[in-house]
Amino acid sequence: MLVLNLDKPGQVVPLHQTDGLARRKPAMKFLDPNDPFFRNAVVRWLTVLVPLGWGLVELLWRQEPFWGLLFLGAAGYAGWMLFVVRKRD
Repeated sequence: MLVLNLDKPGQVVPLHQTDGLARRKPAMKFLDPNDPFFRNAVVRWLTVLVPLGWGLVELLWRQEPFWGLLFLGAAGYAGWMLFVVRKRD
């Protein structure tokens, strides 16, 4: 079986010559609450309140439930990650 070599794009090598997934880089997080960007409380609050407000606009004013729930879900996820999961400084 042949696999793509992640270190050299475009190169195909036999599976037995690879060391598996051990050398892969860790996956990037969707929202990293411990990133220095979120150190400021104002940035954390805006990251939650802006999609929350837009979700309410979509639901109540524009009456678009798909987009409203999508933005409310994003606000809920951001709130959970930035205020519950985040490690204190």
